Amino acid sequence: MPALSTLPEEQPLLYSQVRESIQDGDVILFRGERKLSRLIRAVADIPYSHVGLVLTWYGRRVLLSAEMPKIQALPLGLAVAGYRGRIDWYQLTPQARSTLNRDALAIEALVNLGIEYGALTLVDLGAHYSLGTPVHEEEQGISDDAVTPRSMVCSQYVARCFRKAGLDLSEKSDVETTPSEIAGAPYFRYTGTLRRTVDSVQQARAERAL
Repeated sequence: MPALSTLPEEQPLLYSQVRESIQDGDVILFRGERKLSRLIRAVADIPYSHVGLVLTWYGRRVLLSAEMPKIQALPLGLAVAGYRGRIDWYQLTPQARSTLNRDALAIEALVNLGIEYGALTLVDLGAHYSLGTPVHEEEQGISDDAVTPRSMVCSQYVARCFRKAGLDLSEKSDVETTPSEIAGAPYFRYTGTLRRTVDSVQQARAERAL
């Protein structure tokens, strides 16, 4: 499963017009403008710096992702309104959707909410990609699959959720999987780049543009 090495040609989509088409198990890939986002892309040599998965709650799309300080859930509309950078929507292919255990995906995603973001894991991965050092899975508490990791980074969380639901997104371990390897997995296809229809998170909240 090769990692995506270059960004797909951008196909802009207004979030408000495609929200109803976004389904459970679709993933959202981010290419941020902040220094940390640029550093992650440069060190790992990947086009995306962050990834999350989508579940539907009360008819609204919610983004679940590992982000400082903890794994969290955020209405996707707020994420789109507040993010500065490119936000790409990847749909599950029909074949992958028919294979995916969506209940298992949701349970694994939800049970891990509140776990600490893996800041030390991120440093460990930085050394792995820049210096070739091994990833210290035992020290990070992630070597035993029967035990929930003490902390996780974004792509590790998404890879773990999908693996528990019957889809391996990478031939690597969860922690070594990058956002771009998730984007390059054969189970997803790039559908478009989400554009906000409101100017700020505050406006999105006021207008219930979730």
